[in-house]
Formats: sequence, structure tokens, C-alpha cells
Amino acid sequence: MTINAAQYLQEKAEIINRALDEYLGGRESLLRPVMEYSVLSEGKRFRPVLVLATLESLGRQPESALPAACAIEILHCFSLIHDDLPCMDDDDYRRGRLSTHRKFGEAEALLAGDALVIQAFEVISSPFLPDWATPEKKIRVIYELSSAAGVQGMTGGQYLEIAHKDAEIDEALLAEVHRLKTGAFIRCALRVGGILGDASRDDLDALTSYGESIGLLFQIVDDILDAEKKDEKISFSSFYGIGEARNKASEAAARAEEALSRFSGKKELFRQIVGFLLERKR
Repeated sequence: MTINAAQYLQEKAEIINRALDEYLGGRESLLRPVMEYSVLSEGKRFRPVLVLATLESLGRQPESALPAACAIEILHCFSLIHDDLPCMDDDDYRRGRLSTHRKFGEAEALLAGDALVIQAFEVISSPFLPDWATPEKKIRVIYELSSAAGVQGMTGGQYLEIAHKDAEIDEALLAEVHRLKTGAFIRCALRVGGILGDASRDDLDALTSYGESIGLLFQIVDDILDAEKKDEKISFSSFYGIGEARNKASEAAARAEEALSRFSGKKELFRQIVGFLLERKR
């Protein structure tokens, strides 16, 4: 049976949304509405859905990894809040509405982002995960989340972008910024799903390669869709031009397919995701 990636992503996103409300915490806190504004806003939930898809590909019940999936999304939302701040990208809008600092204030947005980092690790280290998520697996997952969010991941990519904002960029810098800033969380989602799903070392390597390739594909297509933003200097569309950027997207898709050839689990959904990303309109 052919799997419809768009339908799968939508169905799992709805499950993720319900779980995020549960795992967000802080219901009695005055900061909760600021956190909710970012986390419970409309989003694709691509990263957490990848965790569930990986579990499913390995023969596990996907919803059993919801806490881990939500922890990744909570971290991702923290990065969006801080990314929009005036001292960073200075964006007034996110997901079609006012960015968090424009809605609530800079101090409130900064604190909400800080709280979300802590909440993500509270969720992943709590008893929410089922019994088969052993302490050893939890530690490995915590390491993956830390690496993806830290200086070797998203935060490092954001710094590289700021540090070179007024400098000439080359192909290597462009790839490195987005490998860290965007790709780290996507790669992390595949690895977390693999760890919780008892993937073999070879399968985990294949999932890692696949995650790196679709992370690049995701970013290139995003840049093509956002090509009208003339101020985006460190982007694939501005660096290569639309035509060559599309070629780079196709190359990334081919590398993702090659990685899947080394994966022993169910591949069809992952193949459909590659096609979905390559052809998506928004």
C-alpha cells in the first residue's frame, strides 16, 4: 500500500499537538501563556513526526516515543523565539502572526525560550517514557538533544550566521550554517527514533545520513520558497540562484535515497517524505 506522506505528517502532527499541551508544563505559571504562544501555534511538527516515523519503521509503536518527540519540538520552538529577537534576526512575524517578543515583550520572550529549554529536558528525563526506554536510552537521547541544540548544533549555526552577516560567504560556510542551524534537529529526530527503536549500528548510521540529507533538502526548498526575501544573504537561493538551488535539492534527495538503501527497516514512508519535501509548496 502506498503511503501518503502529506496525510501521514498531518495525522501525526495532530497527535503531537495534543501531547505538547500535556508536556509543556507550568500551567500555574504566569509564563505559561508566553510559552504556549510559540509551542502551541500552528506548525508543521516535521521534526517530532520524524521520531514517530522512525519508531514505526523499526516495528515499534510510534506513539510510545511522544515525550521524546515533543522534547525535540519544544527545543525547536525555543530556537524560534530566540531567533526572532531584535539582537538576532529581528523578525516581527512567525508562522503568520506576531513573533513572541512582539506580542509579549523581549524579556518575556527571552525567559519563555529559557524555560522551554529546561522543560524539554524535564520531559525527556521524566517517567513519561515507557518502561522499555531504559535509563541508558534516556541518557543517550539527552546527549542527542544536547548536541543538536548546543554549540555543535543549532546554537553554533546561529552564531556562524551572525558572525558572517556582513562578510562574504562561500559554499562551505553556507552548507555549515544550515547543517548546524536547521539540519541538527532533523538529524537528531532520526537518531532519537533509532535509539528508542533499538536500531542496529548500521541502521543508525543510515538514519543519520538520511537525516543529514533531508535536513539539507528541507532548508534548500525553504530558501527557494522564501526567495522573495531579499535580505536573506546566507541562503541557497541567494547564493546559487533558483535554478541551481533546485539542482542542489535534487542532489540532496538522491543522497537521502542512497542512505535508505542501507537501512533494513521499512523504507516506503521515508521515501515518500523525500518526495514530499522536494515538491512541497510551503
